[in-house]
Amino acid sequence: SGNGFTIKAPGAKLYRFDLLWTSGKDSAESIASTIGFTTGDISTTLPTSDNSRGSYITIDSSNSKIDFKELNELGKLSKELTATINEGIYTDPDDLASGIEEAMEKVSLNKIDYKVSYNRDTNRFTIEDNTTALKELHLLWKTGTNNSTNMASILGYDNTDDKEVTFPNSNEEADWGLFRTLINFRDYLEKNDVNGINRTLTRLDTQYAHLIGSISDIGQRETRMDVKNKIIQDLNISYTERRSNVEDANIVDAIADFKTRETAYQAALATSSKIVKMSLVDYL
Repeated sequence: SGNGFTIKAPGAKLYRFDLLWTSGKDSAESIASTIGFTTGDISTTLPTSDNSRGSYITIDSSNSKIDFKELNELGKLSKELTATINEGIYTDPDDLASGIEEAMEKVSLNKIDYKVSYNRDTNRFTIEDNTTALKELHLLWKTGTNNSTNMASILGYDNTDDKEVTFPNSNEEADWGLFRTLINFRDYLEKNDVNGINRTLTRLDTQYAHLIGSISDIGQRETRMDVKNKIIQDLNISYTERRSNVEDANIVDAIADFKTRETAYQAALATSSKIVKMSLVDYL
């Protein structure tokens, strides 16, 4: 989650995964802290069916349910969810896997992108999380509401107990900053750790390339800003010139013109007044 890393199996061929951060032969050179994992060993078992299945699988009302709960990255456990798989005869296990995947995603409260796959070598199903939003998946084969109509046995799972699966997500943010790399480089030099030195040099090359790319991007943006500023300045100059042509005037000429218009207006008023005051006798 966040800026952490997630390690996942791409298919159904992996049933157990151990990260030997402490007990591995190269534990002294482990990158656990670098990518945000704790330094202790981590062991996880993917939710893979316990028994193999044949090619023809019939799904009906007696075996179409999967009850499960989701524990998200914030540590919140969802209520019991029930996925209902479409009934029918499945001759291709991949079609059934797709149906399970669609049904689980439909009821997921955390909008999980599930991946359900079928291994034709072992005839087993595997359920995975394609995102980093899920910490645990609880398959309620025994305690679920539909434990008598679930599809545990159809999929080859042991329905005598629930399955709780923890996905191996890093629990800390990875620190790949430039200064952290330089500090690690110093430490490796002091220890004369050739492998560590090579790793940090590779990271420095990557960070240098990223820095150059960022500088180039900033330069391009600055150039575009300069062009836009020049366009705005030209528009301001044009606007000022047009406004000057419309609004600017000679004050003396304007006053003289105003006085002329005022005199004509007063004369018109006087003439109108005299005409209004005239009576019928005046006309006669």
